[in-house]
Amino acid sequence: MPSTALVLASAALSLAVQVQIAPVQPPASAHGPGIVEVPGSMRLPGTIEVQPRTSDPVVERELRAARRDIDRRRKNGELSRREARELRRESRRIEGLAQRYARDGLSDSERDQLELHAHALRSHTALRGVGSSTQQR
Repeated sequence: MPSTALVLASAALSLAVQVQIAPVQPPASAHGPGIVEVPGSMRLPGTIEVQPRTSDPVVERELRAARRDIDRRRKNGELSRREARELRRESRRIEGLAQRYARDGLSDSERDQLELHAHALRSHTALRGVGSSTQQR
């Protein structure tokens, strides 16, 4: 009897050695639309993309509020198209500066500078208006 078990075990072992293990490819329907994989490549399950925050929450909140104010005042006719465009351009400039600063983490001085720029933008948005250019003459 022990010899039969030994023969079966060796046969099973030889079959296991002969089987070639190949990576399992997910079915084509498992991919999202527009996702193309290079033949021979493998996707690792559970991988995620991590994006650092672009700036401080205070700065983000101030920039969002400034953009809302610009849009509201432009819609109400309180800002000319040119003034609104200049203010939006300034908002994008501050956002770009925040992204550059955030690449290696925001220092306290960088955070303070961004907050100052964001507060200044909100103030400029509140002060500017269609009649302001004619009143300053």
